[in-house]
Amino acid sequence: MFSRLPSLSRVCLCTCAAAAVSSLASASEDVNTTNAVSDQAPLVDRMRNDVLRMSEFFDTLLPGTIKHNNIVVDIAPKFSDVRSQEYVRYPLNVSYGIRENWEIYGGLSPYSPNPINSGRDHRWGLGEIMLGARHNLPPPSCLIFKRVTVGLQVTAPLGKPPVTIIDHYTHIRPFVAAARELPWGHANLYTDLDYDRAVRTPGKDRVPPDVVHRHVMDMTVGVLYKPNEFGEFVECAVHFLFEDRATRMAEDYRIGGLWDVPVKRTKAFHLPGKWQIELAYRVSHEDTVGYSQGLSARVRVRTTLKEVLSPSKTK
Repeated sequence: MFSRLPSLSRVCLCTCAAAAVSSLASASEDVNTTNAVSDQAPLVDRMRNDVLRMSEFFDTLLPGTIKHNNIVVDIAPKFSDVRSQEYVRYPLNVSYGIRENWEIYGGLSPYSPNPINSGRDHRWGLGEIMLGARHNLPPPSCLIFKRVTVGLQVTAPLGKPPVTIIDHYTHIRPFVAAARELPWGHANLYTDLDYDRAVRTPGKDRVPPDVVHRHVMDMTVGVLYKPNEFGEFVECAVHFLFEDRATRMAEDYRIGGLWDVPVKRTKAFHLPGKWQIELAYRVSHEDTVGYSQGLSARVRVRTTLKEVLSPSKTK
């Protein structure tokens, strides 16, 4: 199967693998931009550390879990929907550290009508529900990556959402996220590997005729350079699409930047939590479909439940 990979994908993956091997000579550091706080630190400090920790960008997951007994709220509106869809999604996730190196999380992805596009999906809905758990493997996790997180996530539709949000299947997705620092400093090699298995959703036997039943295996490799509040990244991803009648492949190549907005700036506007602004240019290729490209932008807000419920007390 891997012999079918386009030459550009093979070059990209081999280059990242070479970077990983060369990084064995350097000392590994945490991929997070904020130093960990000891368990003896005050609870408010430990919660703040989890809020400031960079856990993901776009659809890329970085290794790590939140501290024991901490609760973190993530909000990431899909503003790219305004350009291309008849709805706009507002994913909301809540994570809880059940113990050290263990985290459970859940969330919804409600959507509303797009103010500038119309059609049959121009409506309100709850979208999907998501439940999952993550666990940090003890270091050294493997020969190449110092930090490795494994997990399991289940996503199911709520009501009858547009099939472009989620098809009528329930998706069970085990995953592995890993990262390590590269020798030149402020740069981290990261990789994600997951397998998305689509199974029948109870009570939803009638699947729309335009939905293709498929299982998907994803492999992403990239480099994130983040010396300060600004960061840049480049990554490539290979997707294996196991459909009922055929097996196809797709590739994504993405380059972009992000801005961790300083907390003092958000506090000046009385905004809770840490705001992260992401921008990327993407080129994709899918068998039997062809090439596509475009710009993506996302605003991600990471805060605590206390800040959401009592913002005036957290200033």
